[in-house]
Amino acid sequence: MIGDGSGRIDQGNGYLDAVAALRRLRSGRANNEISDDEPSGSVVDNIRALGFKPVKFNDGVFSTRVQNLRPGEVAHFFVETTDQVNRLVVHLRNITPQLPPEKQNQLFGDDLFVRVADAPTSFFSPRGDDFVRANTDFVIDEPQTGLVRIGIQGDWTNAGRMSADLVVERSLKALLPESAEGRISDQQQVEFRVNMPAGRTNATFELFWNNDWSAYPTNDLDMVVCSPDGACNFQGSTLSSPERVVIGKPVAGTWRVVVIGFTLNTRKDKFKLRITADGERLKAK
Repeated sequence: MIGDGSGRIDQGNGYLDAVAALRRLRSGRANNEISDDEPSGSVVDNIRALGFKPVKFNDGVFSTRVQNLRPGEVAHFFVETTDQVNRLVVHLRNITPQLPPEKQNQLFGDDLFVRVADAPTSFFSPRGDDFVRANTDFVIDEPQTGLVRIGIQGDWTNAGRMSADLVVERSLKALLPESAEGRISDQQQVEFRVNMPAGRTNATFELFWNNDWSAYPTNDLDMVVCSPDGACNFQGSTLSSPERVVIGKPVAGTWRVVVIGFTLNTRKDKFKLRITADGERLKAK
């Protein structure tokens, strides 16, 4: 152990120690059986097992003082995001170096490296990424459902420790009833039709499902939206959760919405559609 107070992640816990692995293999003490330990179906439960807890909000605000980060040391914060969360604002305030300017890194000064990652768990989806020396804000509109991660690092080039205030503001939106819902299997397609009134400025199509980025295993559902003239929009066919398509000045008439079980790691999944035109719920059949 390093003995400087750094945590397991700071010390590289989780990376393969090739030398130790080879030593274990040569000793004949290596177990050739695959562990049958199963992770929880909840990502929140899985990070709790590693010693991390999602932050708790008080009237929509979480705040804390991040104290004395060593060079390279990271403080981790996890924010639960449901389909009701439509914005997070991350504030860094009162950024305080331990050392006076003349004793800091003489090329860069001492600073923080701040990274905000959206909810996907199998790849990095950046929502904020910057070196921070002064008050800074990160605005995350429409975060994906699951856990948004905030990492605050004392830059590894620093000469001394760093401290700062972290404030996270969470905005919630009122949820309208679903336009439609159903169950879907892998590679299955389920089609709905919705009548679009005339004279609307914007239409929003949203697809949510149970095994999103908050769950293990995660399923990938896609959504294709087709206008009355047959033109189809594939912007809802991504790895995002939820899938969202916004249409400006939608043509009046019957629109088709196709829900696709692109990759399901469970036998079935339950989904729900929310379709609105200028904020008014539209029913799909």
